[in-house]
Amino acid sequence: MSEATSHDILQGRLGDRLVVIALAVSFLLLVFNRLVFWIYHPLFVWTDQSVYLETAEMILRGKVPYLDVFDFNPPLIMYLNVVPVMVAKLLRVTDALGLSLSVILLNAFSCMAAAWLVYRNRHICRPLPLVALIFFFALYGQGLDTDMGQREHLFMLLYLPFFVGRGLVWTGGALRRGEAVAIGILAGLGLALKPHFVLCALLAELGFFFQFRRPALFLRPENYAVLGVFLAYLLGFFLLPQAARDIFLYQAIPVYAWGNLWSAKCLIHMICSAMYGLQPFINFISAMLLAFVLRRHSAWILPLALFTCGAFFNYFQGGQSWTYRMLPMAYGAFMLYGIELGLVLQYLLQRFEQWLFLRQLLAIALLLGLSAGSYFSVRETLDQARDNDRFDLTQLQLGYLGSNARGYLSPLFFCIVEHTRPNDYVLHLGTPIEPGFPAILQSGRRPASRYLYCFLVWLEFAREKSASPVFEELEELVVANYGADIARNRPVLIMVQDMPMEYILARFNFFEKYMQGYKKIGKTAEHSIYKYTGNMEVFADAGTSLREKLVISVLAGERTVDQVAIENDLDRDQVEGWVKKARLGLVDAVTERVADRKQELYDENKRLTEQIYRLNEQAADLRLQIESLQKGRDILQPKR
Repeated sequence: MSEATSHDILQGRLGDRLVVIALAVSFLLLVFNRLVFWIYHPLFVWTDQSVYLETAEMILRGKVPYLDVFDFNPPLIMYLNVVPVMVAKLLRVTDALGLSLSVILLNAFSCMAAAWLVYRNRHICRPLPLVALIFFFALYGQGLDTDMGQREHLFMLLYLPFFVGRGLVWTGGALRRGEAVAIGILAGLGLALKPHFVLCALLAELGFFFQFRRPALFLRPENYAVLGVFLAYLLGFFLLPQAARDIFLYQAIPVYAWGNLWSAKCLIHMICSAMYGLQPFINFISAMLLAFVLRRHSAWILPLALFTCGAFFNYFQGGQSWTYRMLPMAYGAFMLYGIELGLVLQYLLQRFEQWLFLRQLLAIALLLGLSAGSYFSVRETLDQARDNDRFDLTQLQLGYLGSNARGYLSPLFFCIVEHTRPNDYVLHLGTPIEPGFPAILQSGRRPASRYLYCFLVWLEFAREKSASPVFEELEELVVANYGADIARNRPVLIMVQDMPMEYILARFNFFEKYMQGYKKIGKTAEHSIYKYTGNMEVFADAGTSLREKLVISVLAGERTVDQVAIENDLDRDQVEGWVKKARLGLVDAVTERVADRKQELYDENKRLTEQIYRLNEQAADLRLQIESLQKGRDILQPKR
């Protein structure tokens, strides 16, 4: 071998190492790009995720799903959230930050596991399209804030290594038994989160099968591991107490089947209600069109396209414009983008194979681009942290350090923190989960009821639409359970949504039966806030009398609008509105020309209304008499 040839080989190896190092650093930047954001937002968590974190907290305290903490969904997500709660306790951070850190680490592990499988099989597959697939998978996760940690998100993170591993097996690669079992267990956990996830995975498998026709590849350790997870999950469900299983089967499922229609949306609303919802469909259509063009250039395109179509079907049949439900479709579109871009790059690199510097140039360009993006992302987070008004976590009195931008917290959170102490019970009664959750979890207070979120409006809808007495009986049971929970835990605060919850609860005399001793202290975010005083006063009039006292104190010059709002934790605009209305009322009473004759006019109006009512009764009697006379004439008249 000549000296020149040896030098070229050595240079090629060094160049390849440079490419690998650049890709590895780029991957780390991509996966951990938003770590600083989550550290500076330790209370930021969305509604569903906060409920399951709270459920996990209750499970750790010995509570049983459905029996002690109600939910509509199968129990796996409740138990999986024990992991981020334990991470939070280990690191002494909030549960919300524990979830964020856990999901970031799971994302990193998932992508690295998939990349490891590709690296091990690099001699029998074309790695560049698969590396691009993994990069685009990690890239899409950077845009998730509110949907981070949703079941659809966890499914994709747990499923990625399995999809890559199965694709490698179909295309002639190999998996070690330990690798196969590990990715099978992870995928099983992801698939078991929602039963219809299985459709997506099955379509992907069929996409490979249609191309290679090797049925023996279905009988492999990774598939056995998936089946084992489902069997273990089924066994675990039957190990729940019979009463808990009955609640899930005969209360949760029927209510969900009917009540879920209360918020159902048409497809056009599901697609175009927001740009956040529209963009994934643009990506879906674009990626599918490119897949049609490039379908013959990679065996991975058909399985990914079928997976993405299955995900779209799941979103469509769900009938809700909840963006987290489209995550598998959105991820599938980005993974298609990755394969498609990888095929183009692969063609260019093969065309100019002798140009080693081209691979290095692309790798360095990727590294520089992600470095710049990470720098500006971190800088933006730090600038916002410096400029924004922030809530000091030490005010929670839970041992947490740090702060969170107030703009990411709901008004109910501040109301809870102001009027309660750690370990106090709080109850939220409203149509959605939000804003009761995540506010209760963020404040570190304890939910006062087995119903972490109120679904009475679903029961109302189910009762009206199904005409079944079952839902009426169940509605009465839920209201009674709320009453029992209030009596047992005696929440310091009860937050009641104005409409329609006040109307629904009033039908059951809820306030008079179960909320004696509570005083209405104000209104926040379209919720009436009741605080326990223990003096058994009739709270229903307390809100009105309190409002009158506050307005009179402003009109009398004893306090300003700002003072009243701050002292009573009320919205300033709301207080100012009360005062304006009161002033207008006074002006009308003084300046209206008929003000002195108002009572006389009211009495005259009442007298005329009663007179009209009597005349209507007389007219009705006359119509009956005319009809009787008409019938008598018809009888007496001889027939012809």
